[in-house]
Amino acid sequence: MAASICRAGKAVGRVLAKTRSPVLSLRQGRASVSYAQSLLGAPETRITTLENGLRIATEESGHPTCTVGLWIGCGSRYENERNNGAGFFLEHMAFKGTKKLPQSALEQEVESMGAHLSAYTSQEVEGNLQDVTLTREDLVEFISTHYKAPRMVLAAAGGVNHGELVDLAKQHFSDLSFEYEGDAVPVLSPCRFTGSEILMRDDAMPLAHIAIAVEGTSVTNPDIVTLMVANAIIGSYDITFGGGKNLSSRLARKAVEGKLCHSFQAFHSSYSDTGLLGIYFVADKHHIEDMMHWAQNQWSVSD
Repeated sequence: MAASICRAGKAVGRVLAKTRSPVLSLRQGRASVSYAQSLLGAPETRITTLENGLRIATEESGHPTCTVGLWIGCGSRYENERNNGAGFFLEHMAFKGTKKLPQSALEQEVESMGAHLSAYTSQEVEGNLQDVTLTREDLVEFISTHYKAPRMVLAAAGGVNHGELVDLAKQHFSDLSFEYEGDAVPVLSPCRFTGSEILMRDDAMPLAHIAIAVEGTSVTNPDIVTLMVANAIIGSYDITFGGGKNLSSRLARKAVEGKLCHSFQAFHSSYSDTGLLGIYFVADKHHIEDMMHWAQNQWSVSD
């Protein structure tokens, strides 16, 4: 029986070796659709600017659902010592109700359409409860100072009609101000990356939480795609995931073989004029140095 299976296997192998079909020949492996062809099939990005400066951008794909977001160019870099954390507070208050609708009614109305709401900021501010000194006046001032129409983009993708979204934007956002008090447009000082080291020892914690980062690229830098790919190659790992030595990430395989860490996650945070490329991992005290070595090794071009 075993001999018969071997003979059958050899026969199939000879047939496959003679086959010139691109489906079976790895040497002829090519993408079925070229990059240029994929761009031709991409939906057109349509942009309309209202009189007050608010922009509406859409990509209509014909899908049955769509995603809509209102993006505001204002974050923690526009905060000061007095109102530090205002952006994060406002994010959490986004769907807590309005003058006309309480929170429960707002959520019920949205969920009745099969939709869901979400708001987020990319950076959080952490502090003790007694250290939070923001007042309602601080938040109102932050909104009136920075939430201006020219710094907002209403973006949508999927099953969305550009003209209908523009009409809705005119209906709901035309009253947004585009003027600054005293024409004092906030100007950010150029960002300069400064390396530093922060150590916090807590012997009650059994594991060390470590992050190391270098300067990355801004969202407008052409190298951002390259770093995004590099970040994806380094990847992530968690001891509970499984996969072992067959993981695609080289660093993950090293972590498994040497039991270097409990988890790691590569990250690339991009901002308007700078960015951070780094890795965060959790390990016990006996493997910190080895994990640091292999993590930094991933950034070595010569390796």
